[in-house]
Amino acid sequence: MSQPANRPIVILALITALCLLGDSMLYIVLPVFFKEAGLTSIAQVGLLLSINRLIRLPLSPLVNYIYGRVNLQVCMVAAVFLSFVTTLSYGFLHSFWLWLLIRALWGFVWSILRLGAYLTIVDLATEQNRGQLTGTYNGLYRLGSLFGMLLGGFLADWYGLATTAIIFSVATLIGIPYILLTFKNPKPKELDTTTVPVEHSSTPKRSKVTIWDILKQRQVAYAMITGVLVAMLFQGILAGGVSQLFAYYYSDPTRLFGITVGVATLAGIIQSIRWVWEPWLAPWVGRLSDEKWSRSRLLSYSLIGTALCLFLIPISKPIWMMVFLLLLIQLLATSLTTLSDTYASDMAAQHVQHKGSILTSYTMSVDLGAALGPLIGLSVFEWWGPLPLYVTAAVVMCWLSFIWYQQANTKKIPLA
Repeated sequence: MSQPANRPIVILALITALCLLGDSMLYIVLPVFFKEAGLTSIAQVGLLLSINRLIRLPLSPLVNYIYGRVNLQVCMVAAVFLSFVTTLSYGFLHSFWLWLLIRALWGFVWSILRLGAYLTIVDLATEQNRGQLTGTYNGLYRLGSLFGMLLGGFLADWYGLATTAIIFSVATLIGIPYILLTFKNPKPKELDTTTVPVEHSSTPKRSKVTIWDILKQRQVAYAMITGVLVAMLFQGILAGGVSQLFAYYYSDPTRLFGITVGVATLAGIIQSIRWVWEPWLAPWVGRLSDEKWSRSRLLSYSLIGTALCLFLIPISKPIWMMVFLLLLIQLLATSLTTLSDTYASDMAAQHVQHKGSILTSYTMSVDLGAALGPLIGLSVFEWWGPLPLYVTAAVVMCWLSFIWYQQANTKKIPLA
């Protein structure tokens, strides 16, 4: 991969990671310090931690509209500044309604960061490195979640929520100089090859193919459906249900390899460990899809592997086997997220005129799955138990695997 293409993506990913520190910290700190934050119940905490996802559904088209008229540099500086404001405010808000407003604002900021990164990948990448660039971004930005949770919990315990918010908010500002130096507007005649000339404000050429024609195409529809279902499984059903699984099948606290651990602690370790391996595993999976394997085939294999693990989860087993299965699913989650994101970028690269609309539709699909996942997963688990939930999820993953296997063995038809 050429250095000019790699450096901007790494910078975007690390800037996003810095902006994620405050948001990730809340998932650990707010359930404990909710009274200090002026909240009255855990139910309010749950709504505040989910409203940023729900608000992204109606706001994503607005973000796409903004990127059609404002260049990447301005959008990213604005996103970092707003991230600074939201993170700083976490330490000083004492009203549920103000919290709701700020969390909704963070949802808007996250949409700017994510769509800007996807658009940049489409602009810079080729068929030979798009998977690796996508994996690099996905792997690195999740470092913000890892350090936000680990450092956030430690700092809040020792120094309080306000001090933690100040430290994390100041950290987000580090990204602004790098944005100004790296993402510059193109020169009138000659482009500066050391920077990234991403100019989204130019008027696209008219195309005979409309965005609706593209979204109705089978390949694009598969990408959207996969985005919804993969997000529903990993960001919803599993993210909210791992601790329930351990509580349902094992005692709390329980013993693993001779060590006594609580259900919540064990669930947290299993879910956060993914962010440790993702910075190197996600780019490797992406590079594999660029070179030796097609993305469709790798998607099919990853989906069938996930389905097998899901089938085995409700079966009675020793706790170490459950831990092994869940860690394996986390590995497959890295593969599936990287491959489905890359495939969406492939579709956008085929229709540069409509790239913003295609990527916006895909991100809305992912947000919809992430929003519906906890509601569906926790409800089914409570009413009918883990067996119907995980067997149904496994059947859905098998169906998706079959679709992508067919896609891998079908001659690709151009969308235009």
